[in-house]
Amino acid sequence: MRTTTLWSALAIAAACGPAQVTGESPTSVEGPRPIPVEAGCHDAESDPVEIMGAELHGDVLSIAVEHGGGCEPHDFRLCPDPAVSRTEPAVQALVLVHGDHGDDCRALIGATLRVERAALPHAVAAVESVDGRRVNVTLAE
Repeated sequence: MRTTTLWSALAIAAACGPAQVTGESPTSVEGPRPIPVEAGCHDAESDPVEIMGAELHGDVLSIAVEHGGGCEPHDFRLCPDPAVSRTEPAVQALVLVHGDHGDDCRALIGATLRVERAALPHAVAAVESVDGRRVNVTLAE
C-alpha cells in the first residue's frame, strides 16, 4: 500500500514538474491586467503576440491577445504611433509591444490587457480595427 502511494505521489509530482509543455499545447486564460502606455516605442522589437480583438468599455480600452509561453512572466506596453492620419475622422495606430523574457514553453496563453483611456495621448472615440500588433483607433474631434 505504501509503495503504491509513493509511486502515485511520484507520478503526480513528475506530471506537475517544470511547465515545459511538449506535444499538444493547453490553453490558459489570464484575467484582465493593466499595461502601461509609453511614447516612442511604436517601432520597438516585439516577441510574437496576436491581437484577437479590442473594445472600448467606458474609460477602458480592452485588448484580447494570445501568445505562446507559460513558464515565465510576460510584459506588454502600448505604444502610440506619433503619426495620425489626415482623414476624417483621424486615425491613430496603438502598437502593442510584447516581451516574453525568453519563455520557450509552448502553451497558448490568452489574456485581456487594459489601458485607461486617459493614458492615451489623444481622445479616442472608437476602435476602428486591429491589424497585427496594431489597434487602430479613431480620434474624437
